[in-house]
Amino acid sequence: MRLFCTLMLVGTGCSFNAVEGPSPDDVIENDDDAGPTPVAPLIATVCDQRTWEIQPDTKQLDISVVATGSGATVFTVPKDGGAVRGFRVDQRADLFDREMTTVRDDQSYTSVNASIAAGRVVVASTATDRVTMDLVRDDLGAQIRLGDLEGSLVTDAPMLTARATQFALVGGPAGVTANGFVGSDWTAATQPIELTKSPVVSMTGAARGSDAVLAWSGADRTCHWAQMSSGQHSYRDFGCDGVRMAVNPAGARDQSMLVYAEEGGIYRTDLESDLTIKRTVAAHGSSPRVVFDGTYYWTSYIDLHGDLVVGFVDDNDTLHQRSIEGMRPDHAEAYDLAVFGGGVWVVGVDGNGFGARRVCARQ
Repeated sequence: MRLFCTLMLVGTGCSFNAVEGPSPDDVIENDDDAGPTPVAPLIATVCDQRTWEIQPDTKQLDISVVATGSGATVFTVPKDGGAVRGFRVDQRADLFDREMTTVRDDQSYTSVNASIAAGRVVVASTATDRVTMDLVRDDLGAQIRLGDLEGSLVTDAPMLTARATQFALVGGPAGVTANGFVGSDWTAATQPIELTKSPVVSMTGAARGSDAVLAWSGADRTCHWAQMSSGQHSYRDFGCDGVRMAVNPAGARDQSMLVYAEEGGIYRTDLESDLTIKRTVAAHGSSPRVVFDGTYYWTSYIDLHGDLVVGFVDDNDTLHQRSIEGMRPDHAEAYDLAVFGGGVWVVGVDGNGFGARRVCARQ
């Protein structure tokens, strides 16, 4: 597969270099002669929870959560088609309103993705083979329609910035296209850039410094990683379905982590400048997610029994996981993992309606 990118500033080849994690060190030394004192390991635990008195349209939902200045907004759409709707919570994850707000109902939408780009909430609503892009006001009071784009897939961060231009990345059977928006209101569209012609089955993207990075799983069972402005591109001979990405902006060379599904299992891959090695998160699972909270990467997935499992990767590259009791999404996409209000939250809908759990790393 070739990467076509007219944004390319510096052409580089593909490389695959394994990144070695830090050496384990599970003891600290005392100042006296008593010898080393064992350090109690950190574990993942539920440290807060919410049940929101909002009736979902259906339990078969696609959910996307985006952090805002006031807390977070939860966007939803029925998986069998319907309106895109949302509600807001504050920094403590308490409801602002007890009713959902309709964002878009002009088509039968089946998926929704939302993120912050340049301080604005961007919502991508997918209906069959077209994606509608909107700028949405923080209070859900108004939106600006940016346009309809051809494709059936969009990244979980639907708008990314590369060299001061906003790009919506849309994929599907025809490949991946970067659709640029410029101007103060982003309504001036640039000529679409074809990144690859090969079919993709899932994709993700994230901001990394002043650039944007993306990853996708090809229909030929290959996993790809690319940097937009430089054109750097790596791939491996394994699929990465449902791929998600998180970035540590303070890490060496802006470290990143991918989580994805392959052959029924969940895996993670640490990134610096290319794809490296994959590590097992779970032998069986679906719907992986990953976020970075400023200290740890947190992963989540739905296990073989339908339970949500959440965990974090410690400084020794060890993954600590736990099941979230009482949260069993009725659909594989009916939950999201998000960082807002200074914490990591699992947000979902199950037999009890909408709810959330805050997870922490504690001894």
